[in-house]
Amino acid sequence: MKSYPCLVLIILLTLFSGCVTEKKGSASKWNAIFDAAFKENYSRAARLTLKEVESERYLDKSYTVWRWFETRFGSSPDYPRRQRAFGEALVERFKKGSPKEKQLIGAIFGHPNASQMGYEDFKAGALR
Repeated sequence: MKSYPCLVLIILLTLFSGCVTEKKGSASKWNAIFDAAFKENYSRAARLTLKEVESERYLDKSYTVWRWFETRFGSSPDYPRRQRAFGEALVERFKKGSPKEKQLIGAIFGHPNASQMGYEDFKAGALR
């Protein structure tokens, strides 16, 4: 019997990143987010991410999103640029978003009271 340590590692990372859930279709949503981010359509990736993490099953939204992003793009030589562009797209959604979206985006950046912040203050704290 063969051993597949890489496969086991991928499964564990996927489970801990919040990508596999009991809800059917969630993995395909994360795949759509990956596809948008891979094609550098970060605005679409941000919109899809917010739709996915609004569910209460993702208790630590910041960890879920950023760990997922690192798992998918961390080995890429342009990872820092991609991460920054994705973060900027989320901040742009904050600018135009509803209070609920602002709260979600704030949770992703570790600012639970972000819906009460102004755009410039949030942007300054989120994109350090």
